[in-house]
Amino acid sequence: MRLTFPDGQVGVLDSAKIHISALQSNKLPFDGNTVLQGFDGVNLVDIWRLDNSVHEGWNAKNFPNDNKPAYSAYQWSSVSGGCRFGEVVFTGIVVKSDAGSST
Repeated sequence: MRLTFPDGQVGVLDSAKIHISALQSNKLPFDGNTVLQGFDGVNLVDIWRLDNSVHEGWNAKNFPNDNKPAYSAYQWSSVSGGCRFGEVVFTGIVVKSDAGSST
């Protein structure tokens, strides 16, 4: 799943949530293998990697005021099928990008 903003704009995240609909008996598909990434126009940057605390239902990450990610695109990636989820929610604002900064 990828969310991309128009040219010249970035999304500044307050929080990100992912809903895991059916977690099987082992957490392997998600634990350490599923990551929210930001795209700065050149590179993908890991922002939040799900860990052993992953559970069925909503899993959330709140970003502190002094460290909010600001990227032109966000995506969920997985190396082992851990992108099987029900929904995602991003909360934040869209702003004009500062040409010299990606985060």
